Amino acid sequence: MLAWDRAADAPLPFSALQKRIGRKTVPKSLLKDAPAILLAYDLLEFQGRDLRAEPLHHRRALLDSLMRDMPDDLPLRPSPKIDAPDWSSLTDLRATARDKRAEGLMLKHRDSPYHTGRKKGDWWKWKLDPLTIDAVMIYAQSGSGRRANLFTDFTFAVWNGNDLVPFTKAYSGLTDAEFRQITA
Repeated sequence: MLAWDRAADAPLPFSALQKRIGRKTVPKSLLKDAPAILLAYDLLEFQGRDLRAEPLHHRRALLDSLMRDMPDDLPLRPSPKIDAPDWSSLTDLRATARDKRAEGLMLKHRDSPYHTGRKKGDWWKWKLDPLTIDAVMIYAQSGSGRRANLFTDFTFAVWNGNDLVPFTKAYSGLTDAEFRQITA
């Protein structure tokens, strides 16, 4: 599920979808500014038949055939397929991922079954290298539950002249041992 920019035919930032999550009713202005679509990557079942053991190229061909005659205004799209002749071409495509608001490329062997749990072997998420920035941690807050005695929520700022300007919060990505080290 993605918030979708119809004019650009591309995803909106994840923050646009977050504004819709957890609401009982979504205001008309938000429905207009951040319409949601389902981007279909795979077909796992069809007419009561489990397709997960079938090769990806078969599942995808069936998905594409089902979606071929769908109305253009339906909030459902097939994910773009990437066919690249070599690693150099994939490297070039991966370099454009950030422009497409993506984390990188998801590479799947065309003969692979649908994997559950952690993907291994013939599925590979090739993420972009992270961007870096010099920032100052200006707040650290205690977590909740089993992490209530640890600082786990952090606010970061950047310098603007002599002023520190908050720009993001971070809540995850560290292990309990790392949170203990920061807290100490």
